[in-house]
Amino acid sequence: MSICKLTTYLLLLTGLFTGCSYSSKTSRRLLQEARNNGPFDVAVAPGVPLENGSWSRTMKGRIYWAKYLYDQGIVKNIMFSGGAVYTPYTEAVVMREYAIALGIPATHIFTEAKAEHSTENIYYGYRLAKTLGFNRIALASDPFQTKLLTRYVRKKVEPTVSIIPFVTDKLAALEPDMKDPVIDFTGKQVAGFTPINKRENFWKRWRGTRGKNIDTSAYSLLPDAANMAKNLKVVAFFTGNHDQAHISFVREANQYLARMAGLYHFQYDTTSNWNNLNLEYLSEYKVVLFLDTRPETSEQRAAFQQYMESGGAWMGFHFAGFALTPSAYPQNWDWYHNTFLGAGSYKGNTWRPTSAILQKSGNVLPVSAGLPDQFKTSPNEWYSWERDLTRDSAIRILYAIDSTSFPLGTGPKPHEIWHDGYYPVIWANKHYRMVYFNMGHNDIDYEHHTNQELSATFDNPEQNRVLMKILFSLSR
Repeated sequence: MSICKLTTYLLLLTGLFTGCSYSSKTSRRLLQEARNNGPFDVAVAPGVPLENGSWSRTMKGRIYWAKYLYDQGIVKNIMFSGGAVYTPYTEAVVMREYAIALGIPATHIFTEAKAEHSTENIYYGYRLAKTLGFNRIALASDPFQTKLLTRYVRKKVEPTVSIIPFVTDKLAALEPDMKDPVIDFTGKQVAGFTPINKRENFWKRWRGTRGKNIDTSAYSLLPDAANMAKNLKVVAFFTGNHDQAHISFVREANQYLARMAGLYHFQYDTTSNWNNLNLEYLSEYKVVLFLDTRPETSEQRAAFQQYMESGGAWMGFHFAGFALTPSAYPQNWDWYHNTFLGAGSYKGNTWRPTSAILQKSGNVLPVSAGLPDQFKTSPNEWYSWERDLTRDSAIRILYAIDSTSFPLGTGPKPHEIWHDGYYPVIWANKHYRMVYFNMGHNDIDYEHHTNQELSATFDNPEQNRVLMKILFSLSR
């Protein structure tokens, strides 16, 4: 369908439901108020079912409106909300794919996949936004839906949520530059899907429409977080200039962890000056993070080893464990790669970045208390290692890739696709307060040389909870 037809449809929709829809005049006023009061941390955009493998007019309108608000700087991030309700495709995920195709960076898009009704879109979207550390939240949708939800938002969600219905003439003005991307959703159906009208009777669905089926425990904050975060000081070291996928992760990690520091009231500092890796500087912090690389000078390495051997805590991500001889990061630090991490040198990796199911191991450690038995990760490039971690008596594996994840990777090279094997992803060392995460590589459009972000690491509530629980456990 052409964009011109889209605009005509939206105008007709607004006119048809004038009595229960915001007028054009009111929509323009609310948009101006949003400009004056913005920028908002995130706008929640309710989902729409995928129809016949493509977006509908309603979905297209909501996504373009979200893009308009993002491009105008009125909102910093977008959260699409909606599960697989009437069709076997998760609405939020579908809308996210279209938004990425339209140019919104993946690290500024979040998805909420529990909602099945409009009331749940804003309720769960708001709750998830708060657990992500966002404070200034808006609802962005068509004039009909936003007006229907306004009273519910004010009474049941949060009165300070701003309402931003789309203004059709604003969308019409953008028509010459709009795209209508074609996305292949083959194989992305939810397994075992049953549409809501087949699994719930009319009255239960009606209760859901009225917001009566809400799970009030969804997207709750971590229990006892205030005590765990008390007096916690964390510092993250990073380089941020090698591989756009790692640069993207570092930027996203710093934004996420800064929001978590505000939410849970701990101190989070960052530095790209590795000369700060000295005992005087480290003495101020309970936990040290390596977001992408490692220290390179002998003085920095000696200080870090002494910090860890004196009871300091550390969390490392993905490339922080990389070593390969010959390369710019040779294996020239035996204590770190062999004794501390236990992995030795890098051996290989999957490609492209894909999600995996991680299975919790049988190892019982203080940091593993309360963690889920399984969870699905964000897309990542997975490393394999020279040394067998299961043979190292000091290493305690927390999570490894579950066999249901295979084949893992899409190639094109055959060795970049894993079909079997045991691959630890998160592990600890019983002699140190440390945890390593083999996660930290966002998907980037290298093929078309755009460097566009195609995935995000911290758009994953369950994975985020695992990370934060481990971080707080290390700080004790």
